[in-house]
Amino acid sequence: MKTLWWVPALALLVLAAMAGDWLLSRSQTTIQQQEAQQHLLQQLASALKSKPEQTEELLTLAAEVCQCEQLRLQQPDGQLLALAGPLIERPVVSGMGWQDVEHWRILSIEATPSTQLISIVTPPSAAPRWTQFIAFMVMAALSTVVIWLARRHLRQQQHLSEQIQRLAGETSTKPADFTNQSQQLNMIEVEVLQRRQQEQELRQQLVQLNEQINVQQADALQQSEILKRQVLQANHQLSCWQALAGQAQILDGDQLGKLVQVVANLPDKKMAEQHITPLHFAKWFSQQFVMQHQMMPIGNALLPDEDPAVCRWLVEADYQQLAVLINVLFELIRPYNEGPETLLGYRLVDEAQPYLVLTLQYNGKVLPARIRQIIEQGPVSTPDWSELLAEIVFDSIFRLSGSWQLQQLADVGSRFVLHIPLRLHAKSDKKLCQNMLVYDGRDCRQGLWRNSLRAVAEQLVVVSSLEQLVSTTHNRLIDMVVVHLREEQLTSAQLQQLKQLAHRYPLTVFASLQPEDVRAQLQSFGRFYAAPVLLGAMCDQPAPDNRLASQQLLVVDDNQTNLSFIRAMLAGLGVGIDYATSGTDAIRYASHSRYQLILMDIQLPDLAGTEVTKQIRQLRHHQQTQILAFTAHALPEEVASFKLAGMDDVLFKPLDERKIAHILHQLRPVREMT
Repeated sequence: MKTLWWVPALALLVLAAMAGDWLLSRSQTTIQQQEAQQHLLQQLASALKSKPEQTEELLTLAAEVCQCEQLRLQQPDGQLLALAGPLIERPVVSGMGWQDVEHWRILSIEATPSTQLISIVTPPSAAPRWTQFIAFMVMAALSTVVIWLARRHLRQQQHLSEQIQRLAGETSTKPADFTNQSQQLNMIEVEVLQRRQQEQELRQQLVQLNEQINVQQADALQQSEILKRQVLQANHQLSCWQALAGQAQILDGDQLGKLVQVVANLPDKKMAEQHITPLHFAKWFSQQFVMQHQMMPIGNALLPDEDPAVCRWLVEADYQQLAVLINVLFELIRPYNEGPETLLGYRLVDEAQPYLVLTLQYNGKVLPARIRQIIEQGPVSTPDWSELLAEIVFDSIFRLSGSWQLQQLADVGSRFVLHIPLRLHAKSDKKLCQNMLVYDGRDCRQGLWRNSLRAVAEQLVVVSSLEQLVSTTHNRLIDMVVVHLREEQLTSAQLQQLKQLAHRYPLTVFASLQPEDVRAQLQSFGRFYAAPVLLGAMCDQPAPDNRLASQQLLVVDDNQTNLSFIRAMLAGLGVGIDYATSGTDAIRYASHSRYQLILMDIQLPDLAGTEVTKQIRQLRHHQQTQILAFTAHALPEEVASFKLAGMDDVLFKPLDERKIAHILHQLRPVREMT
C-alpha cells in the first residue's frame, strides 16, 4: 500500500492531461471559425476601400455571409464605425473613411439567444497546441508533488504523536526514574551556573591583568620619555656650561657669578614666588642702571628714560628675575651695539591687569635671525655663547609671564619692548620741591630730564650752559639745582660758580667722565653720582628746607664795613648769605630767591627799609619770612612803625655773639620750628 501510492497519482496526471487536450481541441475549433471570419473581414475591407459608395450593400452582404443577425464594426476604444444585418432596415455607417480597414481584426464573437455580435479589434496571438499540452502536464505534476508533500508531513506528525504517547506511558510507569532525572538536571544546572561564575571571574581577572599590563607599559613609556628628556637636558646644560666657560675670562666676578646661577636654574621651569616683593621701583632701577652704566664702553652713553608717575606706586614684582633679564639683554646686544647712545627706559601701566613696559634701544647692527628665533621659540640643543644668552632671555620672559616685541631697522639699530605683569600699591606722592633748575650741555638729552624729573618737582627749568645756569638763579625762584656733566671739561671758574651755587641751593651733580680731581671737587659741593640723572637718586634727596645749609639769609645794608663784618661773623657756620646794597637789589633778590631771614637796613640810598619790606611781603613765598629791622637806634614809635610795615622785630647794630645766636635760632630747620 505504501509502495503503490504513485499509481493513483499517475492516473490523476493522465486524466488531467486528457481534460486539457479536450479543452484545447474545442478552443482550436473556435479559432478556425474566427480565422474564416477574419478572412471574410479582409475581403470586406478590400471591397470597402475600393468601392466606398456601396458601403451599405457590402455590410449587409457580409452580415448574411457570416450568418449573424448583427455585424458591428468598432474601434479599439469602443467608437462605433458601422452596424449592419438582416434585421437592420438601413445599415448605420459613420462618416469615417476606410483607409485603415485592412488592419481590423475580429476580437470575439458574442452570441445571445437572439443575436450574434462580431466585435472587430486587435486579438492576441494563439499558442501552439503541443505547448499547451505540456503546460497542462507540468501543472498536473506540480499538483501531484504538493499532494505527496502534504501526505508526508501528515505521516511525520502521526509518528511524532505516537512517540509522545509512548514516552508519556513510560513516565507514568516509572516516577522514581523521573525524579532522579530531575535531580540530575538540577545538579547539571547548578554545575553550569558555577562554571559560568568561574568563567566570569576568570574574565574579570584577565581584564584586571590587562589593565595592570597597560598601566605598567604606560609607566615604562613615561619613564623612558623622562629619561630621554633628562639626557637631552643634561646634554643641553653641558653645552651651556661649555659656552659659559668660554666667556669666563672676559666676564667680571659678579657678572660671572650671576650667570652661573642663571645657567644652573635653566632646567627648572617652575614659577618662583619667593622673590616677589613690593619696592620703590625707581630706586631699584637706579641700582640696575648704575651697574650697567659702569660696564658700558667708552663712547657709548647709557641714558635713562623713566616714568614720572613711578613715585605714586610701590611696585610688586620678581626683581631678581628682572635683574637677570636686564643683565643678559645687555650682554646679548653688546656685540651689535655700536653707540653712541643706548636707552634703557620703563613705563608703569595702571590697568585692570597692571604691567611694566621695559624698553632697551641701541644703535648698530640688528640681531641675527637665529637669536630672534631662540628668544621667541625656545632653546636649541647645543647653544653657543650668544644663543645661550638668547635662551636665558627666553627663560626669564617665561618665568615673568611676560611677552616681548622687537623693532629693527637694518644697520640702524633695534628696540626691545618687554611687557611684564606686576602689582601696584598706591603710596603718597609728595614732590621734592617746587622749582628745580637742571643743566645739561646736550640739547638732545634735555627732553629725558624734562619728562622724568616731573616726578620730584612741580616746575622745571632746563638750560644748556653754565652761564644760563647762574643767570637763571638770579632771575627766577629756584629750590634745587641739578647738574648733568658728561663730556664737558670744566674750568676753574666754572667749578667756582658751581661751588657758589652749592652754598646757596641744594646741588646734585651727575657726572661720569670727569677727571679724578674734578670729581673730588664736585663731591665736596653736594650730592654726587657717577651716572646720568636718575629718579632713584633724586628720591633719596632730603627736602630743601631740611638742612641748615639750605637756609638763606639776605642782608640789606649800604655800608660795606657792616657787610664785611657780618660776613666775617657768619663765616664757617654753613649759612648761605646774599648781600644787597640798595632797596631795588633787595627786592630783586627776594623775587627770585627764598629766604628764611632778612636783615633790613632802615636808611637805604634809594628806598626806605619799610617800603622795601612792604613790597617783599607782597611776594607769596615771603609772606612768612622773618624780617628784622637792622639799625643802630630806634625810638619806640619808630619800632611800632617798623612792625606796621611788616617787620617782625628789631636787631640793633653792631652784631655780637648773643645777636649771632639769635640769628642762628631764626635759621633753624622748618621741622624744628613746627
